[in-house]
Amino acid sequence: MPGGQCLINVDPQLTSRLVQAPYDVRREIFKYLIPQNIHVYLDHDQLRLSECLVYSQATEEQLGRERPTDVPDGNQDEHLRHQAWARRLMSPWGPHSICEEALLGSQISGQSRDVAADALLRTCRLINSDIFDLMSCHTSFAVGDIATLDALCSIQRSCEETGLLRLQTLNVVLRLPLSVVAAIELRSVGKSSQLQMDGRSIDVDISQTEHRQAEMWLGLSRNLNRLASLKTLHVWVDHDRKEDWWNIDEKAILSPFASFASRSDVKVLINLPSHAADDESIEPFNIHRRDRQTYFSYVRSDGQLDVRFVQQFPLMREFGEFGEMTYSECDEWERRIWKQGLDVRKDLEDLANAGLCSVGPI
Repeated sequence: MPGGQCLINVDPQLTSRLVQAPYDVRREIFKYLIPQNIHVYLDHDQLRLSECLVYSQATEEQLGRERPTDVPDGNQDEHLRHQAWARRLMSPWGPHSICEEALLGSQISGQSRDVAADALLRTCRLINSDIFDLMSCHTSFAVGDIATLDALCSIQRSCEETGLLRLQTLNVVLRLPLSVVAAIELRSVGKSSQLQMDGRSIDVDISQTEHRQAEMWLGLSRNLNRLASLKTLHVWVDHDRKEDWWNIDEKAILSPFASFASRSDVKVLINLPSHAADDESIEPFNIHRRDRQTYFSYVRSDGQLDVRFVQQFPLMREFGEFGEMTYSECDEWERRIWKQGLDVRKDLEDLANAGLCSVGPI
């Protein structure tokens, strides 16, 4: 052999101590690198993984006031913090707005917030397989937009992200534009783009992109079946406007998940805003109701973001003259009033304008 030259090419990764370690040892090492909660997001048509900074059930029950790191207190940083709060309230990731903010900030600064697993997945096939084996049973994957959810369910078997198809826990958290909600209703049940909201008709302009998002959403009824190992599906949904949730066609919104909710091998958890008719069941779903967000961002005439408080159902809790009535009894009383055809919001506004009651913005 001339010059002692070796004719056998050895993959340098095979000489890595990590690769040579027993599987159980590698698995224990990876447990320290992989968090229990991860966001999946789409970056230039490629699925990536980033940190989930705030995940908890309590976080998903928030009304909006909890989203700033500090409530403005009058010091010199008040304006900047108020603007940050307003941006978080607009986040399509809803209660995970801080996660989106960290991700967007890292993309601007160049300081990655991707989890270590995201880089490890791209080292070699063996480690890729190890990481996905662990994450599939150890990690809850959160998705904050329809395009990412569609891409996740459309992974090709040949690509390096194929291990995501083995995930067991999927957390869908979506604060949808009202126009996308209208497009979903239009495609699902043939409703027009004119929505009845708070006793008045709202004309909703629906773009081609939003029609496409609605198409992807409704296609989940078929595409989710590719997640063959899925055991828990958690769906949190809201729209991005201050108008009440009551007139949203929940059955149309939830239709992609109906087949999963009927299966005994998949636990489907639905989290929706409370409204006046939320005591009526929607088969086959088990729905948890939360008080809806009450703080909403808007753009002032000077172009600055600001925040307004708009009370959501139940409205009557703002009053204290209920004697021995509990919150639950008060809510049920208000439901009966709404169902009788009375506009509780307008009646309360009239009483407040007449000085007959004291209540915040409704």
